[in-house]
Amino acid sequence: MRIAVTFLGFLGMIAHFTQKVNVGIALVCMVNHSAIEQHKSNSTTTLITHTDDSCPQTNNTNHIEGPFIWTKNLQGIILGAYFWGYIITQIPAGYLAGRFGPRFLFGGALIISSLITAFMPIIANVHWILFCILRLLVGLAHGTIWPCMTVIMAHWAPVHERGKLMGFMNAGAQAGNAFALSIGGLMCSWHFAGGWPLIFYSAAVFGFVWGIAWILFYTNSPRNHRFISTQEKEYILQNTQQQLSNSNKNDFHAPWRAILTSPACWALFIVHTCNNWGTYTFLTSTPKYMDEVLKFNIKSNGFLSALPYIGLWLNINISGIIADVIIRKKLLTTTNTRKLFNIFGNLLPAIFVLGLAFMTCRLKYVAVVLLTIGVAFHGCCFGGGYLLVANDIAPAYTGIVFGISNTLATIPGIISPYVVGALTEKDPSNWRIVFFICVAIYIIGMIAFTFLGSGELQPWARTSIAARVSFENPLSSKFYIFFHRSDLFKIQNGFLSALPYIVLCLNTNISGITADVIIRKNLLTTTNTRKLFNILGNLLPAISVIGLAFMTCQLKYVAVVLLTIGVAFHGCCFGGGFLLVANDIAPAYTGIVFGISNALSSIPGIISPYIVGALTEKVCLIPLKY
Repeated sequence: MRIAVTFLGFLGMIAHFTQKVNVGIALVCMVNHSAIEQHKSNSTTTLITHTDDSCPQTNNTNHIEGPFIWTKNLQGIILGAYFWGYIITQIPAGYLAGRFGPRFLFGGALIISSLITAFMPIIANVHWILFCILRLLVGLAHGTIWPCMTVIMAHWAPVHERGKLMGFMNAGAQAGNAFALSIGGLMCSWHFAGGWPLIFYSAAVFGFVWGIAWILFYTNSPRNHRFISTQEKEYILQNTQQQLSNSNKNDFHAPWRAILTSPACWALFIVHTCNNWGTYTFLTSTPKYMDEVLKFNIKSNGFLSALPYIGLWLNINISGIIADVIIRKKLLTTTNTRKLFNIFGNLLPAIFVLGLAFMTCRLKYVAVVLLTIGVAFHGCCFGGGYLLVANDIAPAYTGIVFGISNTLATIPGIISPYVVGALTEKDPSNWRIVFFICVAIYIIGMIAFTFLGSGELQPWARTSIAARVSFENPLSSKFYIFFHRSDLFKIQNGFLSALPYIVLCLNTNISGITADVIIRKNLLTTTNTRKLFNILGNLLPAISVIGLAFMTCQLKYVAVVLLTIGVAFHGCCFGGGFLLVANDIAPAYTGIVFGISNALSSIPGIISPYIVGALTEKVCLIPLKY
């Protein structure tokens, strides 16, 4: 029955996100692009744009012209209106779901939002402000959904199945994105009912039917479900620690002060907010990027905008399963598992988003690949990272903790569309700045959770002695052993020590050849080629080194693989990066320039051994045996 509840929740998240993102794809065919461009050319004597004329699709056949003359700034306001409502109901919904249960709250929210969505095509023809108000009301209803989801999983998902079940349910959000964007692109090209209104009508019908089905089928606790077997009921109740939830809803009291002063909670709030900047930037603006920069037509735009979310859906499920296995087999603590998956879910998207900053419409399919991979790796956060932390640290108050977190994490949804609209209004090349901002915020969130985050039950969230015993993580003592006894790098095998440098040699040659081809074929300038290879040669090793920080002797071969990959990717710098810059910028004085550079870069060779020795001198070492 828990599988049935999870699957129904999965469908509910599809309904939620088809209504959430439908405006993003609809705007591409609701707006009259030709009229806007004409208005801009009439109102300015000098048009400040930088268009790549070498791209084949730059004429108006690339667009389906809609009836509305809405500028990019106005489109940013429309896209952001949803989040003004969405941010208001998160915390109240967390409290209400925790006290009264998510049955009527979740189902009622989608019934109401579906009715509002059905009227949006009509209201859009009246005035854009009224259209924004309806979007705000939809956001107001949808703000209750994520806190409900965490409460559902607190009651229905056994601890060691949490990543798998919650990951699958959450994956419905990405399936909804994929469905809305791909089908929406097709609907735009249909002539029935005007085309784009069908995007809203279909989302409204699906959401309304689902809301009724949810209320009829779901119960707030496995104890009360009419179709569940006794065996499954006992298993779920024993493994969800129902004693953490007060049986009497009138006795429910939230520890507000403890929540708001908890470092573990604030680590969650920060990483959630930072990760959501990237999530909402792409969620609201991917169709615009496909249209304005990559020059895809609307049919291709819809499918290609959906492609990243198909990859994200797959990765969420895979990440959830892997995270559960890691915790169940005690390879890492819950805390370190969450940190590891948050690193993957922020650093890897940052790398691929950085690559997008160097893309043009001549490399549009490469851009689609980078975008798809970057968005897909968000799934590490959703399947095994921060999205499960509220359930880990405070199961009894998960709705409230996640409600606060999602309130703060909604702020990017309000700000991001304005930022994108303002930056790209007059100069499409400013998409590069959009991507740089995303990268910086990703890194901030990752660092905050890595240093402050936790996946252990917090003292203030324990409501009974039984809760303390049952939720005590058996790996908590091993957390200290990890820091005081692990010595992954005292590898007494010559071949394994040499292996990273064998691969580094290969990658240096491959990188040099690849960089030369890129420059010779004018795919990128020499400057951007050097920047790109330096990014690859520093960020990718950084990821691998961070992974090493979580290794133990139980994972010694994984450690060797990470070390090999990390060292090997330095070859990007040597073959196509900084090692060639002295020759690029000053060929006549390359010896002097590189001599100064290498003199300065020798300083780490002096300092680093002392630091390593000082930090590890008193650590009890357990060498890896080969």
